[in-house]
Amino acid sequence: MKLYILTDIEGVAGVANFEDYSYPTGRFYLQSRRLLTLEVNAAVEGALAAGATDVVVLDGHGPGAINVEELHSEARLLHGSGYPPTLGLDASYDALFFVGQHAMSRAERAGLAHSYSSRTVEHVTLNGERIGEFGLRTILAGCFGIPVVLVTGDSATADEARRYVPNIEAVVVKESLNISCALSLSPEKARRLIRRGAERALHRKEDIAPYQPPPPYELVIEYQAEEHADRRMQSPGWERVDPVRVRKRTNDFLELAW
Repeated sequence: MKLYILTDIEGVAGVANFEDYSYPTGRFYLQSRRLLTLEVNAAVEGALAAGATDVVVLDGHGPGAINVEELHSEARLLHGSGYPPTLGLDASYDALFFVGQHAMSRAERAGLAHSYSSRTVEHVTLNGERIGEFGLRTILAGCFGIPVVLVTGDSATADEARRYVPNIEAVVVKESLNISCALSLSPEKARRLIRRGAERALHRKEDIAPYQPPPPYELVIEYQAEEHADRRMQSPGWERVDPVRVRKRTNDFLELAW
């Protein structure tokens, strides 16, 4: 059984705000990296117990966050820069986990909420509905017939995930009071819950369908500044809506991967 684990740092127990925990300049960033890596290891342990034989972990935090020296010995790490837009996903994968995930920008009571970039993107819509990284990447997985069976993060992230995958295995490791303040479980307890949740998720994977809304698709990205929209317009297929918004229309969702 082949498993893909997509990671981020903002949904990890013990991570509370961008400046101290999520940015490489933060005073707790090295600690955050270790906490993430150990949560990933817990998910790998649970997956192996459920029969996974090949586990690929994507370091999905922009600056890089997985500590490769501490990563589980049975996992392979996809890291570096210049990922393909499809993140290396293909039909050979049997399931996908999100570990350390955060909610979309503008979500309520959502810690470190953003969509792709906290410094450049204001928000994103698909066919007029707000959407974040979880939704877009879950649809991307669905293009290859891959079910998303596990998500870990705060309660706002779990609620968001259930909009797309109602019966997903969701492990809540903290409650966010606002974008920069959280009530976290102890890291040790969070890891225990993630391990159990990962094992349950793979045992239930046949009951969790891939998510794929029908075409056509219209993706609109609203940036925080005109210069960021300018850079997006250098990619083919995008059109300008206004100084800070761009959009792409297509019947092939894979053309929206970014």
